[in-house]
Amino acid sequence: MTDERAKDLLEWSRDTYSPDEHYWVTLNHIPDAPGATLNTTWQGNIRAIKWKNQEGEVHNGCKGHYVREICIYGLGDLEWLINSPHLFANKFEPATYPLVMECLERYYRTKLLQQAEVPLETHWHLEE
Repeated sequence: MTDERAKDLLEWSRDTYSPDEHYWVTLNHIPDAPGATLNTTWQGNIRAIKWKNQEGEVHNGCKGHYVREICIYGLGDLEWLINSPHLFANKFEPATYPLVMECLERYYRTKLLQQAEVPLETHWHLEE
């Protein structure tokens, strides 16, 4: 939240095709960036994805809809997303399911602010 490189990269990413595919991995590989882990790969529980062929085994089905065998999350997927150990989630469609991202943002922002170890700034809170 305070590293200028992270903020600059996030701002630059707003005009890119797929910022979710490069933002974290780029920051993670800058040697002196906070929290960097240079010898990592995308293996493991990095991204929460509901693949259609894993329905009933890995997840309880897609509550939104599938596009190219990947779930576009709907409101019914929120509990699964919140309880998943993943750092990122793939895929959202804000034009179709706008409340999914709004609910997730509110959930995680509230959780983060409740755990903050620094004085909170007023602009960190979302307007009601």
